[in-house]
Amino acid sequence: MNDNQYFLRIVNNYSRKYTNKDYHLIRLCFFQVIIFILLNLPAASYSLYSYITRMNIKTINHLAIDSFINTIVSNLAYTHCALTFYLYTMTSKKFRKECYLIYFYIQRRLINLFQ
Repeated sequence: MNDNQYFLRIVNNYSRKYTNKDYHLIRLCFFQVIIFILLNLPAASYSLYSYITRMNIKTINHLAIDSFINTIVSNLAYTHCALTFYLYTMTSKKFRKECYLIYFYIQRRLINLFQ
């Protein structure tokens, strides 16, 4: 049995080999979903708060605070898109290795270009 294969699973009369790559991808997707939920939960909470308090009369200070919180929560929701690279870098040894290889490849190409 190959070292990359964990076990063999039989589903509907065909076998499927799960490899390290499969588990690696599942792990990355799991972390990405968790981060997505954590960063979008405040936006959902603020939307609920905004809906509940829409009929209340608010002072200028209260409106300013609501606007500030809305801005913070919106930025948190958009942060998920930017965090994918950092999330993969922190959780994946293979991704870090590939990034190093790409970095050194580009560095060699630039050095050769300017010589």
